[in-house]
Amino acid sequence: AVLSLGAIDDFDTTFINGVKVGATGKETDTWWHAKREYPVPAGLLKAGANTVAVRVWDHTGDGGFAGNTDDLTLRIENGGSVP
Repeated sequence: AVLSLGAIDDFDTTFINGVKVGATGKETDTWWHAKREYPVPAGLLKAGANTVAVRVWDHTGDGGFAGNTDDLTLRIENGGSVP
């Protein structure tokens, strides 16, 4: 599966069910508007409710999620998607 979050201004660390699945910081060019896509390790998702937590750190100016709600998806390997 792949978790897509769209752009986040500025930095983020993202977790699913308490496990870190990705992070974007100063090492990424144009971090303030880079679209986030993080692979989800096999076996991490469970039947029923799962918890996605995103820690956002704003360096300067307005911060937070900067994309559209359409950018927030969880794509499953079989081609399915959970908005």
